Amino acid sequence: MTENNENLNELLSRFLDERQTHEAAEDFRAGEKLLASFPVPACDQDVINSIKAQIKVRLEARKRQKLIRSMFHRVAACAVIIVLAIAGVKFFPEPKRERVTVSKAGSDFIWDDEIGTGSDEQFAALTAKIDEIQASMLAIRLDENGDEGGTILTNLEVEISEINGDFWKG
Repeated sequence: MTENNENLNELLSRFLDERQTHEAAEDFRAGEKLLASFPVPACDQDVINSIKAQIKVRLEARKRQKLIRSMFHRVAACAVIIVLAIAGVKFFPEPKRERVTVSKAGSDFIWDDEIGTGSDEQFAALTAKIDEIQASMLAIRLDENGDEGGTILTNLEVEISEINGDFWKG
């Protein structure tokens, strides 16, 4: 208690002169004695427990509300993303990509990037052309045609030079 009195005197001396410091310290001591003469009413333990229980219930309710609100925001954000994705697919379809190739043989082929979208006639013509080239190459390797092998080779060389030349210029 004496340490508190010394601290109080030191604090008051910073703001007041010596006489006012002594009077203010006496007033503080008299106030402490007056408060000590009246006992503090004790609160019943049941009331304290009831207050704690009410606080606990309210805090749990707030946590639940906060969790529900958070989940609602997440679900709403996911729904918006899904709706935008569906709208993007529906209103902005992927453009169809086609390449038209003109060969020196006079056949026009439309190459589709998607399987099964080209016409059957074009596919059949392309398959026949590939089979013809494959048979020609096999005949050259086996040298079955004798004299004709040289002409087939010459024809293939001519086609390759045409492809490498003006064909790609458009």
